[in-house]
Amino acid sequence: MRSLLPGQALPADSRAGYAADIQSRLKGARKIRVIAMLVSDPGILTSLLALKTRDIKGVLDPHEMKVVMKNKTNDPKFWFANGDPRFVAGGGRAESEEIVVL
Repeated sequence: MRSLLPGQALPADSRAGYAADIQSRLKGARKIRVIAMLVSDPGILTSLLALKTRDIKGVLDPHEMKVVMKNKTNDPKFWFANGDPRFVAGGGRAESEEIVVL
């Protein structure tokens, strides 16, 4: 099992390993919770698309997701960030308790 502490950066040579690990953990998952600044890895996006009808919820950074989705608003792989009520945007500041719908 891989773990990453808050504020710990991924070494550049291990990012693909983390993405592959996440994809393998998503296969067959029944309950998925996502907390991420952004989701942009093509393999992870494909894995999430396959789980669209499952028990899935998440909190995403709205600014970072808008940046990564620029010119991709019609891409079905970004279904979760295009208004799905199970996903919300985190507040603008760390000390904010506000949660807003994407």
